[in-house]
Amino acid sequence: MTTREALRTDSNFFERDGIFIHTRFTTDTFEQTYLDLRSKEGRVYDDGQLATLPDINRDHPLVKEWEIRKRSMQRLMKYLQQNAGARSILEVGCGNGWLAHNLSKMEGTEIVGLDVNITELLQAARVFKQAENLSFMLANIFELNLTIKFNYVILASSIQYFHDIPQLIAKVKSLLADSGELHILDSPIYTRDVVSDAQKRSADYFASQRSAMVEHYHHHTEDDLAEFNPQLLFDPSDLLAKIKRKFTVDSPFPWVKIAK
Repeated sequence: MTTREALRTDSNFFERDGIFIHTRFTTDTFEQTYLDLRSKEGRVYDDGQLATLPDINRDHPLVKEWEIRKRSMQRLMKYLQQNAGARSILEVGCGNGWLAHNLSKMEGTEIVGLDVNITELLQAARVFKQAENLSFMLANIFELNLTIKFNYVILASSIQYFHDIPQLIAKVKSLLADSGELHILDSPIYTRDVVSDAQKRSADYFASQRSAMVEHYHHHTEDDLAEFNPQLLFDPSDLLAKIKRKFTVDSPFPWVKIAK
């Protein structure tokens, strides 16, 4: 049974407009606050732009950001492709689905993109409907009790929207298959000595945008992950990585693997 077939037989979901919607899902203020800010920042894309991400027109104001995201994606895909076994993947906080869609291009994969943002999920389901191994789920991860398990859970540019990292990781581990892995990338993870300054910068930025995102954006430190024996697969503070960033575009964020 495929992942999509399993979701279709799960009584905790109903399918609408190409999305599996959890029966206990309820909306809150996050979605509209998030979308309002993304619109101001120029991070809302039309269907044509979304279909090609992470590739985007060279004159787009966020082209450098997308070059960074593309580099992170390529590293992740190379890692995943080295595993010849089953690749059942859950992306938590998939947004408009661009990364989940690219991961679905790997042979032998089944991908589920999960988010609490129905606006972006509807766009993702519409734009990427031809990908038969790609499904989208509207749900609160903490409400999930799935019979299916995943080889990999990906958190790409999304941990900052979760307040309690130990609670999140514990939940993710319950969704992983034996020997499964959690991968965290494209998000800042701070050292204890700089986190206060980062929190102030974010608060000032959200205030300048007249956004309430300060209530939903959280700053996590290396200490938050320490109990889970994280493995650093990419370290932007490494001397070689710093030198390379002087000559080419690359991620300023770490890539962390946590094994079940």
